Amino acid sequence: MGDRSSYEVRLRSFEGERVNRVVYFDCRYEVENGVFTTDVVPFHRLCFGLELHTWTGRILGLIWGSEFAQYGLDLFEETIGTQLDGAGSQSWDVSENEAWTNIIGQSIVSIEVYWSWYANNVTDEQIKNPDNIPDGLKRHYPQDIVISFDPDTKVYIAASIYLAESDMLFPSADEITVIFDKTVAQKYRIGPFAANETNSEDE
Repeated sequence: MGDRSSYEVRLRSFEGERVNRVVYFDCRYEVENGVFTTDVVPFHRLCFGLELHTWTGRILGLIWGSEFAQYGLDLFEETIGTQLDGAGSQSWDVSENEAWTNIIGQSIVSIEVYWSWYANNVTDEQIKNPDNIPDGLKRHYPQDIVISFDPDTKVYIAASIYLAESDMLFPSADEITVIFDKTVAQKYRIGPFAANETNSEDE
């Protein structure tokens, strides 16, 4: 099981780093530019994850995984391609995608982790009143991450899958969602807008 404090320290060590390249890891589709973005939803959807490369040569890699729970956001400081060998993945450099062009060259000002949790062996009454679930039964995991470049430029990354029939993002899923707009993050309850998530400042 992962260590929350160590995870946040590693992640926040990227604050001050300047992004010079972004790579997506998606399913191996027979198309030139991937299908991570469509006109149907106002965000990017990835089968596996993404990497932010910095000017100092560091890599901030995020994929869905089970370091803390199945599934949360696993953090790698090396190419995540090695983690996906044989998984039917394909990579795309999306640095010139319109969602990323204004971010390339900017420095990361802050990174916030939003933790969610689940609990096994709880009673029906505790399910109805989750505040009554003892902390010892809760298993926390990093559900969402918000990377801020300036007050008006934030990237919301979630281990969530889109359910079209209900127009919602289902959390703790084996897919990665990338959102670039605060109003979209609010609508789909990502990060600071999710009811049952906390960051370190809340605890």
